Amino acid sequence: MPEAMEARQFARREFVEEIFCYVDGERLDARSLNLSVGGILLETAQAHNLPKGATVAVVLKNRLDELGTVFLFGKVVRQQADAPSALAVRWEKAVGPVDKEALATALREVFRIRAFGIEEGAVPSTGQVMSVFRFVPEVLDEAAENTGRFDNPVGPELFGGLRPEWKQYEGDGPVTQEIDQSRVGSQTNLKAVLEFEGATVQGRVTWLSTSILRFATRLVPADESLVLAVSFEIPTRTGPASITCRGRVQSVERDEGETASSLVIGIDAADEGAQPGVLRRYVRWLHARDVSAS
Repeated sequence: MPEAMEARQFARREFVEEIFCYVDGERLDARSLNLSVGGILLETAQAHNLPKGATVAVVLKNRLDELGTVFLFGKVVRQQADAPSALAVRWEKAVGPVDKEALATALREVFRIRAFGIEEGAVPSTGQVMSVFRFVPEVLDEAAENTGRFDNPVGPELFGGLRPEWKQYEGDGPVTQEIDQSRVGSQTNLKAVLEFEGATVQGRVTWLSTSILRFATRLVPADESLVLAVSFEIPTRTGPASITCRGRVQSVERDEGETASSLVIGIDAADEGAQPGVLRRYVRWLHARDVSAS
């Protein structure tokens, strides 16, 4: 089927709203122009920077109170270079920390989709239950062909953030609020070094948020009140970013029969070198990857 025909197989209706658009966990603010049960057209001056096939997650900025943080994941199917600069996105799935009925209501009332077969899944790192709808929609207001099923978007192998100036709306978006206020974190497997009173201990950061990390090691400091420094590298597309987090032990977790322990360390300060903000951006990326894999 030709691309133009495929992109327009569903009838569009005008839908002008402010949008939080996330790419690899980084926020790109945009405005929707029109909407169909198959996708959305987003106006953004950065359309040329997102290639066909890129995965985006859309949150309706002005409907957070009504819908909650429901993410609609989709793939870029077309770039519109002419004014207005825009991206055509084809829906793949909707994911949100709401029950099945609430997600079905949101899809019906806002997107005019009758959503059958909503599933429940858990975010791998936290166990948070999510309702998931995969877009093989029955259309309410038109007859249309089945769009088929698509693999879950899982993001790239390496973290790489977007430029801060891509944001247009003031304040933190729903993802940043969630990871900061709810201390949302993700499982990791990063080589790390723990330092205290001139001693160094090799280990791994196995869980990471912006306020807490879990350091797995075979040695535990005798004095758990000491200020500890945990250094590790975040693998990015442009090379490793070095991070040193400082804080105190909040708890020690020991698995029965295991010689290794995990130190749960509260992060009081983070030295991010030449890349300030990279820790928060990395945690956002991890969270977006986990949610998209639900």
